Amino acid sequence: MTQKGKDLADVLVTMHAWGSKHLYGDMEAGVVFKHMPCGQQLKPRVACDCCGEIVKRSDIEMIVLQVRPTVGEILSRDEAA
Repeated sequence: MTQKGKDLADVLVTMHAWGSKHLYGDMEAGVVFKHMPCGQQLKPRVACDCCGEIVKRSDIEMIVLQVRPTVGEILSRDEAA
């Protein structure tokens, strides 16, 4: 698997958890992810890479460092190459 695929896997596992909760509700989604070291069903959470603390929405501040091209502009440029 490419590095892009590995990075995307975390996003997909988190999206699966969101869908299981908000789309399926009480009905089983049909697929679960197991955390192999402890054997329990995985409920993904976001943790800070520096300190390891579980991150809450209220702990996050978005800072725009530099104006960048949009995703659409980057994808258009890559397709033209």
